Amino acid sequence: MKTAEDRQNNTYLALDSGGTKVAAVLYDGRFEPLATAFCGSLRANTTPAAQVEANFESMVRQLGLKDGQRIEVVAGTYEHAVGERLRKRFRVGMDSAGGYTGSDPFAAGLFGEMNMGLSAAGVFGDGMLALSGTGATVFARAGSKCLSGGGYGAAVADEGSGYWISREAMITAIRGYEGRGEATLLTDVVLHHFGGPQFDRSRFREAVFSIYAGNRSPVARVAELVPEVVEAAAAGDNASARILTEAGDLLALQLLSLARMNGISEQVPVAISGSVWRKNPLFLTAFTTRLQERYTEPAKAPALIIPRFAPLMGVLMRQMYEENGALSEADYAFLEARYGQFRYEI
Repeated sequence: MKTAEDRQNNTYLALDSGGTKVAAVLYDGRFEPLATAFCGSLRANTTPAAQVEANFESMVRQLGLKDGQRIEVVAGTYEHAVGERLRKRFRVGMDSAGGYTGSDPFAAGLFGEMNMGLSAAGVFGDGMLALSGTGATVFARAGSKCLSGGGYGAAVADEGSGYWISREAMITAIRGYEGRGEATLLTDVVLHHFGGPQFDRSRFREAVFSIYAGNRSPVARVAELVPEVVEAAAAGDNASARILTEAGDLLALQLLSLARMNGISEQVPVAISGSVWRKNPLFLTAFTTRLQERYTEPAKAPALIIPRFAPLMGVLMRQMYEENGALSEADYAFLEARYGQFRYEI
């Protein structure tokens, strides 16, 4: 097994490939950053093939990777096709003869959203995770079991996700525009977000139908509306407030169901992850209010864990934990100094 000193010259790639965007970090065996990359989605179910190709090449350029370069481990969340492409183009865990060395103790491969999110929150044992980004899923790690609930995708029931919030907002906006629902700020939000400030209400349908044009999927385009729904709620729009409150409640109900179905102790900590939580107090309040049903003594319930870092950093944090057995305040200070752009704040 390689020692920490042996691994200093290794290159690692952490990858968080979401439905609308990708973040990546290339780093060495001392956890020093070598390069970072941000690009559009690599997911075939949300992005046309040509755009996936362009996004992948953008990521490679930003990371400064050269064809055939050795990468000890690629870990994080990504589709199987992305992993295959990386392995074909680069020597991922391969020796000079093209064989897998298996020499690194962190050869974890596909790290997974649950492990990445819990690790970013400093939870390395049992834990539950409520993830809400473009999609939404709840997870639990209990002993040797890895469990999940929800997360059935935009075509079925992605309740509590950014896409679900945005789709409900668009439906409400359309009903308001057509006079078969309440008047709401969301009508103008949708009009101007998808059409532009120059669009008036006579072009509302044109603005909505623009989601089907261009090189991004309608799901990805719709999901990006969340921050403006939050702003509308803060401005006093009742419809926006109801949507955000219902979304937080639905996500908590999924987590409660997962815990109940699998007999998970109420003392198992709960952490959050994903972009929808950010600057979204109605969503957070609804979630935490419903979550109190989990506890026999709510006043003594453990606090909801807000991660210090975005999920991508969970890859590095887990590796540090595996090597050292714990993360110290000095480790956290190191990560904040080197990877400040990946701080997670809500």
